[in-house]
Amino acid sequence: MNTDTSIDVTIENAAQLYNAIFERRSIRRYNGQPANEQTLQQVHDFVQSAPRLYPEIAFDIDIVDPTQVGKLGVPKAPHYLLFYSDVTEDGSHLVNAGHFVQLLDLYLHTLGLGRCWLGLARPKQKELKGRPLIITLCFGYTDEQLSRDSAQFKRKPLDKISSGNDPRLEAARLAPSGVNSQNWFFAAREEEGTKKIDMFRGKVSPLKPKLYEAMSFIDAGIAVCHLHLASRQHQLPFNPQTLPANAAPNKEGYKYLITV
Repeated sequence: MNTDTSIDVTIENAAQLYNAIFERRSIRRYNGQPANEQTLQQVHDFVQSAPRLYPEIAFDIDIVDPTQVGKLGVPKAPHYLLFYSDVTEDGSHLVNAGHFVQLLDLYLHTLGLGRCWLGLARPKQKELKGRPLIITLCFGYTDEQLSRDSAQFKRKPLDKISSGNDPRLEAARLAPSGVNSQNWFFAAREEEGTKKIDMFRGKVSPLKPKLYEAMSFIDAGIAVCHLHLASRQHQLPFNPQTLPANAAPNKEGYKYLITV
């Protein structure tokens, strides 16, 4: 999808969300206490106000209880957030999902709630308004530690996944990904005095299930979300665009995805 649209708009609690990048951890054990109506209303309000990476891609979100989700291999949480979306041929709907749900993940963290991405959840409702389920995020209160020091993150060093210098790269490095694959590369550069980052998605072997390909797009969206918040934090413009094929950069072993 070719875009050149600024979404550098006000994000509720942007600084808090940015800080959450450096301390969030996935939670798979919950104490069973559900969020109250006021907290769920806050989540609903955030869904309505949070920016969309691709505003033209329609999606719906539903929050259901455990009775609506298969139990096998799924953490027992009081709430499951289901993200349904229109589908695009180029996978941008998956990038859009990763960006938006990660904003929600970070927001839920600021509310004192644990969260965990679920790529294999099996909710009873596979479609909503004709849109297929893309990804699930469970959440709820936990007795475990919600935060950790950024030094505790198990992530590849920057020199393995990026080139150039940009203050936003560390936030991108800490982005969570499926099975912690970190299957991406960020090339920082300057263009007419403006900092730019070209993002590449690692190629996925055709021998792997289609789920891996889909998750690599969602993972990329999560990293773009972190770049979005880091841009706000460092007072840099966030103007995501997909360069045309004849102008897109190349990186061996990777596919160009987006420039921010």
